[in-house]
Amino acid sequence: MKFLVSSIVIKKIMKKIFDILLLSLVTLCSCSQATKKEVQDNNTKIEINTRVVNKKEFSIIDRQMILLDNSDNQSLFSSIAKLQMKDGYIYILSDRGIPVIYMFDNSGKFVRTIGKTGNGPGEYGRIRDFNVKGNRIYIYDDRMRRLVSYLIHTGEHLSTSETPFFARAFSLLNNGDFLFVLPKSQEHKKVVVTDSAYNIKNEWIDFDKDDLDNRSRASLLQENSSVISYVQAGSNTLYLFSKENGEFVQQYNLVFDGQAGKREDGDFILSSTPLMLSNVLFGNLHRENKLYVYSVNKYLSDYTSSVSEIQEGKMNVENILMPISLMNDSTVISYVNDEALVFLSEKNSGLSEECKEHLKHGGFALYLYIIK
Repeated sequence: MKFLVSSIVIKKIMKKIFDILLLSLVTLCSCSQATKKEVQDNNTKIEINTRVVNKKEFSIIDRQMILLDNSDNQSLFSSIAKLQMKDGYIYILSDRGIPVIYMFDNSGKFVRTIGKTGNGPGEYGRIRDFNVKGNRIYIYDDRMRRLVSYLIHTGEHLSTSETPFFARAFSLLNNGDFLFVLPKSQEHKKVVVTDSAYNIKNEWIDFDKDDLDNRSRASLLQENSSVISYVQAGSNTLYLFSKENGEFVQQYNLVFDGQAGKREDGDFILSSTPLMLSNVLFGNLHRENKLYVYSVNKYLSDYTSSVSEIQEGKMNVENILMPISLMNDSTVISYVNDEALVFLSEKNSGLSEECKEHLKHGGFALYLYIIK
């Protein structure tokens, strides 16, 4: 009798365990299907006619120029991979030579470099990405697979923590979590959201056949006050994620002159992840050896757009040649260096003589555009 009672109890327990496992499996499948459905339901195609020229989908309300100090040998760099301007300071990652983050004040005066290369505590092997939040700057070292943080105003090293994966880019979310862009892997998807200990909470976007992100010299992620935007290198698909918690928000497929499907030689390709303002998205395109500036008014029902080729000797600073970052939801940061001089008109460049001399001697000028 005791054996029979025990058997009945065991069967009841096993049935409850089976029901719980079955419910968990159903829930997991439902969540996966819901995620796929959400991505599909939030997929918008934007047709862009590149034949519409000399037309802007925005107005420049004001413009400010900042000459970056290059009088100190420590402040010399030849290119910009990423730029952030926060709380009165400018942070620049150079993408050539030794990886360094340069810090300037909002007048362009050089302040310091952040951290140093090496294998010891508080050092980094190679900077892949960085982000500023509050009084800290976070640097991702993709050679050592770790995140290093420093106190901004003193440069003091605060922490170093290893990630369980290599990353191409990252963003700091408002809730304290992280959003990472990963290289191709069989274990994870392209974009992952983790907690502060790097435990993965969510994954988004399947990998393309060719993972070209490592070839990109530009920042893979851009952000405004509410969303983080991402474009895989070599793709014209824009993904938006919540700045609050990293949840998927929207997918835009940018179609140029009706081109769709497999990309072919001669097609237009986004040169970098677009900048998302409150009413306009815009950035650079390239096709073969030519560079273009495009803009899309994203609040009009037909997503009106325009594209202009950047032509030698015919442009001026009103064209916003090299948009690289946002200061806020209405202010774009663009840069001009000596390589850009070839595109600017000698008679109508919009540059002051001081700026021209600064550029000719290897300097950089930043332009802040307030957009409406």
